[in-house]
Amino acid sequence: TWWPRAVRCRLSSAPRYMDRDSQRNVRQRVGDAAVSVAGPPAKNAKDDGKGIECGVCMESLSRDHTGIRCNNSHHLCDDCSINFKNSIMSEPQIDTFPVKCSFCACHVNGASFERFLDETERGTYLTYCTMSSLPDDEIMLTCPFCPFFETRVLAGGGSATAAQATFIFCKN
Repeated sequence: TWWPRAVRCRLSSAPRYMDRDSQRNVRQRVGDAAVSVAGPPAKNAKDDGKGIECGVCMESLSRDHTGIRCNNSHHLCDDCSINFKNSIMSEPQIDTFPVKCSFCACHVNGASFERFLDETERGTYLTYCTMSSLPDDEIMLTCPFCPFFETRVLAGGGSATAAQATFIFCKN
């Protein structure tokens, strides 16, 4: 049976959908700062009288646009945001989460990025955000039958097969 073995979460075993409780758990684990809605652009934003521009296509944007923005006030229009999201989510890697700005490598506002995700992508996004925030001595275990996951501390020596790393609460 698969119960006594711990499985490191990979893209193939990552949940394809997360229910609201799992999403709330991820948000608590990662921290609300990573998923909060951005406030008004910083004073160093490109605003020289003509407004904010998309950093890729130079389209003029309103101050309350719905595109992706980073914490250093780099902005993307909706079309460029979709392309950016697709490039990140097409082959997700743990080291690309939390998502970083392609201009300055600063963190992208999580809420502005999440707006462009569908339910399947949102589950993958939250899984990778959780995995990237784990310390080296912890692993994330996922149930292959439902969106349930747990984080476990590895036993001494980094053993993932220790009794501490088995599912104990999954009802599937």
